[in-house]
Amino acid sequence: MPIDVSWYTENKIIICHCYGDLSDLGLLRQTQSAINQLVADTGTEDGIVHQIFVFKNLTKTISLGEISAATDGVKPHKRTGWTLLVGIEDRLQRVIAKVAVNVTTSQVRLIDSLEEAITFLDEIDSSRNNEE
Repeated sequence: MPIDVSWYTENKIIICHCYGDLSDLGLLRQTQSAINQLVADTGTEDGIVHQIFVFKNLTKTISLGEISAATDGVKPHKRTGWTLLVGIEDRLQRVIAKVAVNVTTSQVRLIDSLEEAITFLDEIDSSRNNEE
């Protein structure tokens, strides 16, 4: 499967490792459902949960024209904070990814490395610093 979803920091950050062929619209919608379920399973309604998508060795993604179909009915969990997109090097893929995520949430940022993503979240989310 080209997307692995898990906790990076329990109840604070979800990490999604994405690789290979990401052109399956159903898979993209199922990924957000899996993220939402992971957040819901925490049993709390408190706090923000950030998402980091780490992209490596992409061979295929959706096209600009498929963004509407890929995001139709997709709603992030109400506790969703920032969505960070890491490691997308191709300019067209960067545009597609940012537009697709912007359709569902307004807090999105393209970042070069996982380390930079964690640093960014530490800087903007003081609750992460208080627990670690």
